[in-house]
Amino acid sequence: SFEISRFSYSNGLYDVRLPLSVAIQTDAKGGKSGFVRYDGEFVYKDKYETVLDDTVRVLMDQLFKAQARPGFGYDKMLLTLLPQGVTQEQLMPYMLDIIPSYNHGKTILKGDIAFSETPGTKLHGRTLNAKVNNFDYLIGDLYGLKLTGEMAFNHTKGQLDLTCLNCDKLVASLLDYAASVQKLVALFRPEVASVSLEGQIVADMTKLVESLGTKQADGSLLIPIAADGNGNTTIGGQPVFQVMLMAMQTFAPQIEAFQQMKQQQNNGAGTDSGAVPPDDYIPPPPAQ
Repeated sequence: SFEISRFSYSNGLYDVRLPLSVAIQTDAKGGKSGFVRYDGEFVYKDKYETVLDDTVRVLMDQLFKAQARPGFGYDKMLLTLLPQGVTQEQLMPYMLDIIPSYNHGKTILKGDIAFSETPGTKLHGRTLNAKVNNFDYLIGDLYGLKLTGEMAFNHTKGQLDLTCLNCDKLVASLLDYAASVQKLVALFRPEVASVSLEGQIVADMTKLVESLGTKQADGSLLIPIAADGNGNTTIGGQPVFQVMLMAMQTFAPQIEAFQQMKQQQNNGAGTDSGAVPPDDYIPPPPAQ
């Protein structure tokens, strides 16, 4: 076993604190048990995002300078994937837009997980059990996830309770980031522009997630994840396949729009139809 009772690191970009305890022991029959505990926090300074932005600018500068270099490498291959005539100035807003914001205060990581393993026999394999006293990932005051429960992993039996803090904000943030990535990908694959990740889909996805859990007194959402040991796993009381079907139904309009665009492209439809962007399509730059 070992313990790092104090660990901290600080520079001009971020501060880190991560004390850690790990213990593993073996009994006379060969069984193992132990735990992992940690209680950390990360604080990113304002300069961190500036450095990330500057790094992206340098990388883009080197990428576009590849046009003038002899030979052929990965940088030139990437350039061939872009719409004909796209400039570094046009690409830069999309690259900067996919850099996540770190201006949200402390990021908290807490964990207290115990585990045990019993040796197997000729008839039964080893048994690995985990007890999650807490597993927390909190992003400032914005949102976060907490996990507790017990699970036997060799035959998948037990229950884990997932608590989602400010779940509506979390869903909206994830889809907002996905939309930023989509705008960048649309430079390479114009057809993805037909799929909307904004507006109604945010409300629909939030409704789907909330249907899987129970609202708590503090406004958080409790989502149970259970397995009966016979191959049946549920999320919020719904079988996993049913949850997947619900998710597909939620994204059905986006999937249909994408399929229609691909079909029109295969049929050689042009932009006059109002549906299929040309090969040199450049989506509107991200809002500043």
